[in-house]
Amino acid sequence: MTRCAIYRFSIAAFSLCAIAANVPAILDAASSPSGSAPPVIKDIPYPGAAKGDRRRSFDLYLPAKLNGKPPLLIFVHGGFWLLSDDNYRIGSSIAENLRQDGVAVVLARYRLAPANRHPAQAQDVAAAVAALAKSADKYGYDPKRIYLAGHSAGGHLASLVALDRHYLARRRLGPESVAGVISMSGLYDLTPTWNVSENQRSAVEKTFGNDATVLKEASPIHHVRAAAPPFLLLNASSDFTGFAFDARRFADALRAAGNKNVDQITVKGADHFTIVKLDDANHPVRRRMLGFIRAKGGER
Repeated sequence: MTRCAIYRFSIAAFSLCAIAANVPAILDAASSPSGSAPPVIKDIPYPGAAKGDRRRSFDLYLPAKLNGKPPLLIFVHGGFWLLSDDNYRIGSSIAENLRQDGVAVVLARYRLAPANRHPAQAQDVAAAVAALAKSADKYGYDPKRIYLAGHSAGGHLASLVALDRHYLARRRLGPESVAGVISMSGLYDLTPTWNVSENQRSAVEKTFGNDATVLKEASPIHHVRAAAPPFLLLNASSDFTGFAFDARRFADALRAAGNKNVDQITVKGADHFTIVKLDDANHPVRRRMLGFIRAKGGER
């Protein structure tokens, strides 16, 4: 199976590779006119990462125009925990769009399965949060407005790190370090009793194994609590099998646990990949995200 074939789960005539060809390239300082835009700082290592270990590093995109301290969005890519975003550049496209709206964006990488099994992925995301929480003054973003976001498997990791206290606690951070979570077409229960694709089942097995206890502990839905940060859950009306149901069930569980700040929205006309294609300034997902983090141009 090719890398692109892994992504072509159930939506015929749609290929992530086709999107990849149209996503804007990453803009470095050298490519910005007259050096007007701040640099995109690449490959910043996580604390303790080996030299040259790119999977344990992040890229920082600063807003083109600074107006006070901007919020910071830490974006975690998808790929069913198995694939990087280097070929598809979903994260860099999101970062380039949101930085135009005054948001600082980080693209957080993580070690990939099956070579690195759970909890390596969540540990790496927590390491990124810790490094960024301690670097707000250095880079100029607001330490009180650090948001975790993710797409697909990245939505799972963002939700898990925000809800399971021990990931941030190991980095000497409290749960208040995350101001909110935005998950786009995420996964929240790794032990589904409903219909899911064979690709999903295979990816879960390669990343987490088959132990029921491990799968439960790695599922964000089993860590819901009243004191959790606000959640914005976005899923596509034409998403993969079971994703919409999983999102609704997770939102209901968060609310039942006492979290009063949960928005779960189905984006009409979107699928698993177009939901993160935010090139249009009026894209409903882009406006919802901006509203959630109270950035310029958004609506809550």
